[in-house]
Amino acid sequence: MSSTAGFANEDFDQLMEKGWDERDQENYKEAIKLCSDAIEIEPNDPEGYYCRGTALSERGKSRTAYKDFTKAIELDPDDLDYYYCRGGTIMTMTRQAKSRMQKVGCSDFKKAYSNKHDFTLEYVQENKGFLIQECPFLF
Repeated sequence: MSSTAGFANEDFDQLMEKGWDERDQENYKEAIKLCSDAIEIEPNDPEGYYCRGTALSERGKSRTAYKDFTKAIELDPDDLDYYYCRGGTIMTMTRQAKSRMQKVGCSDFKKAYSNKHDFTLEYVQENKGFLIQECPFLF
């Protein structure tokens, strides 16, 4: 690895740390900027898309957040957090019943739920009535 690559990884890590901190402090606009800068350095690292997606979702930018979660899933299809977040984002979007988008959201929840993902288990328990209507095949 060249010394330039080492600096890039360091910069990425610092930007991501700051991005998560800003997101945790509900400074979503700043978090989005920091994560976008990190993505420019490491476009194949799913963490940047995941962090930015969560901040976008909190700002009500569901369609853009959906794209970021989808990219994170493409880069790391084994991380259940990405499916949980994309499924939750889809459920907040205006969509038609039984649409392709709704099926993706339900499928994301099913994948995370069947693998006993903690956040998804909690979400399903808290929203069971809603999900029975929206995703009957989940149960």
